[in-house]
Amino acid sequence: KLKVTEGRGVREVNSNKIKSNGKERLRRASIVFCLMIRRQPRSTLFPCTTLFHSLIDVTAGGKITAVSVITTGATDTDDILLTTTSGDIEVGTITATSAGDVNLTSAGAITDTDNNSMITADQLSFTAAGAVGVDNTHKINTTVAEILSGASTAAGDIYINETNDILLTSLTNSNGLIDVTAGGKITAVSVITTGATDTDDILLTTTSGDIEVGTDRKSTRLNSSHIPLSRMPSS
Repeated sequence: KLKVTEGRGVREVNSNKIKSNGKERLRRASIVFCLMIRRQPRSTLFPCTTLFHSLIDVTAGGKITAVSVITTGATDTDDILLTTTSGDIEVGTITATSAGDVNLTSAGAITDTDNNSMITADQLSFTAAGAVGVDNTHKINTTVAEILSGASTAAGDIYINETNDILLTSLTNSNGLIDVTAGGKITAVSVITTGATDTDDILLTTTSGDIEVGTDRKSTRLNSSHIPLSRMPSS
């Protein structure tokens, strides 16, 4: 397990040791092969972070820019957790393969300002105190089996672009719209907007495959060549 908290002065990482403020802390040998941390004012930049057979857990007091964050193990615990206590999370390449999950917790927005995002995982969970994605042309790109839990808790829209089939187990927005496009079937178990305006809409679109509707609340637009209207069984 690699856990990095920005602000503790991590300066050097090799295959089996982490030096922090002159003190060495032993880590599992041969886990890290590429980790560079470049501290900028109120931000944390991870241009290349890869772990074998372990999770990555990063907490920052400012913005996280995740250029390339990857786990390559084959177990369900090879997860990636990125958390900000202040600031956004800018998504580049975040890959937890093949059974690992990704969990993003942002004190601000979850963004893709340069339109190059890709999150690959078994399950994706996220919470943002703002928008997820920038707009309809700068969505958060995903290749995941399931959005286990996704939420925007403050003003801001949610934009997701999935490569294949997607299971939306829980997707909520308290003040904004939800816009999900998938290259395969969308199974919408629970997709909810709770805002009080006419623009707090839900847009689900497939370019190939069906839309299976569970709970979709507020104004809903479904775009598909075929839409089976069957309620998902309750657990």
